[in-house]
Amino acid sequence: MKKWLICFALMLLAVSNVIAEENSDIYKLSVQSTIKSELKDPQLIKVMHTNPVDSKLYKQKISNEQKQYAENKKEIDADYYNLYKILEKLIRANNLYYQSWRLMLKPETEDINASAGIANLITIYSSLYDSLYDNENALAFILAHELGHFVLGHHQETVEKISKIHELEVSLGVANNNITNHNNMATLNQALGNNYGVLGNQLSSTAYMASIVVINNNINKMYEELRTMEFDADSEAITLLARAGYNLEESTEAMEFLARIPNIYTKKSTHPPTTERIKNIKEVIEISNIEELKNEGEKNIYDSKVLNVRKSSDKKSIVISKLANNKVSYLPKTKKDKMLETAYSDYLKRDMKSSETNFKKVYDKYPADYIAPLYLSYIYEYNYYTNKDKKNLKTAAHWCKVANKIKPNDKNILKQKVDIINEFKNSKSKK
Repeated sequence: MKKWLICFALMLLAVSNVIAEENSDIYKLSVQSTIKSELKDPQLIKVMHTNPVDSKLYKQKISNEQKQYAENKKEIDADYYNLYKILEKLIRANNLYYQSWRLMLKPETEDINASAGIANLITIYSSLYDSLYDNENALAFILAHELGHFVLGHHQETVEKISKIHELEVSLGVANNNITNHNNMATLNQALGNNYGVLGNQLSSTAYMASIVVINNNINKMYEELRTMEFDADSEAITLLARAGYNLEESTEAMEFLARIPNIYTKKSTHPPTTERIKNIKEVIEISNIEELKNEGEKNIYDSKVLNVRKSSDKKSIVISKLANNKVSYLPKTKKDKMLETAYSDYLKRDMKSSETNFKKVYDKYPADYIAPLYLSYIYEYNYYTNKDKKNLKTAAHWCKVANKIKPNDKNILKQKVDIINEFKNSKSKK
């Protein structure tokens, strides 16, 4: 009987140990899941989230619109209709129907170009259109780039900068003429033995030379700012294209085609080298939240209706009509905003590796902004809680220090600093 009781007791003990081990594992999982569910987030980065439109409803909406497109096709010829469909989609996907838009296909066999004119006119030279007509994504990039100039307000800036350049060039001509005149006077004074006259002319000539350097620097600065606007328009084009659902990789064929055209770049070029533009475009694609932009664009299209089109009064262009009573405005985002949003979205998804990489890109490009290093501190602290590697805690402290150096006494940074110090103390006491 005693042997039986002892065996039964041993069985109960074994079962209780198994249960205890299972409960211990459950507890560990519970603690780990709690840690994973908690992300430090003072919400310093605003990211708009759009729930995707039901795919069946969206497809039905697009199908129902074909009848209206068929009616619009009767108004214009085939090439214009091809461009209209692309531009109309870009406009609707990005809520740009607050005004009517004009589009001109300009007969031109040599100059491969496109431009954004006064107020609302996009001009595409037929040589460029014919070169890309079979790639809808590439044509979409050309149109999106010109729309980018409009939404960023570049036309007025360009007019002002070109006017300023002309003024500076006039001043430069005057300064060069003055130097020539003074050099002639210096030669005459030297022949006459007038040493004071020679010295005076030399001083004046030096002053004019200095002014020429300043004027040339200002002219070069203006051209550099014009080239920067092209980079910005390319960046904005990626956002416009992503909302409209275009293939971003295929859209770059437009720039690759332009890169094959012989061109000479100088400090007075209004456009940067195409190879640099392609590099910038690829960087923007990498930092853009394509999925979110696509969701936004589909919702915008779903909530709007087909925009009508007609020939212009002079029969030289087409006009895409605005939507009546539309109050939606377009707010472009800076490159830094896009980079922060992408890094932050990864952070919220707990994709810490990708988030870390993207926040470091932000810090490298914008070292005066404290947000990226603060979130990097959060990332490494999160990594520490998940794997208990104290190297992560030290790295979290490093990024917190970087953030504090940029923005001392910020409440979020000070709180993070206190939390890390306390965790260091706790980790030591557990030894």
